[in-house]
Amino acid sequence: SDDWSRDGILLVEHLFNKGEIVNFVTEFSMSDTKSGTKKAVPSGRGESVDRDNLLSHWELMGMPSSEAGGWMRMNPMSGEGIADKDVVHHRHVLLEFDCIPFDLQLRFLARLMLPISCILTSGGKSLHAWVRCDSKDFTSYKDDSTMLLKMLSRFGLDAKNKNPSRLSRLPGVTRKHGASGDGRQRLLYLNPSPKQNRILP
Repeated sequence: SDDWSRDGILLVEHLFNKGEIVNFVTEFSMSDTKSGTKKAVPSGRGESVDRDNLLSHWELMGMPSSEAGGWMRMNPMSGEGIADKDVVHHRHVLLEFDCIPFDLQLRFLARLMLPISCILTSGGKSLHAWVRCDSKDFTSYKDDSTMLLKMLSRFGLDAKNKNPSRLSRLPGVTRKHGASGDGRQRLLYLNPSPKQNRILP
């Protein structure tokens, strides 16, 4: 489908399994940055919904959104909380850029020898990539994510994305706060069974 507003449905359908709990957040508050500007940050616990029920609801009612767009957790949750201890499958690590120009980010990601499940636009000036890791538990995840981010830190990757409950952007919605261009949070690439190779040769 060419309807970009269905991007969130496609992502959840292909990267979460039947019976898993998906957490997403649309509430936000405005925070001051070090540069003196305002930044929208997610607030609250969001909503934790069974994958199939969530897909049915979004199909019927459309995607949730706010002036700040929306966020979602990359890994399935228990439904009891949003902390690292509530992650039930340590499936993905988030890659996000700090300082690489936007037009170079996609070309860089497409040439990494990594099992990338998806690449999203944030609606701002960065891309988000979910790297498949399938760590056996929290300790293994911390080791895996730390090693990956350390390896890529010299390329301008955000080294803070080490925890499994971290939020990424929710595709299929539009943000106004901090937006770049049309502010659309879009799914650019999706591969439910990624391999340890480049997206582009």
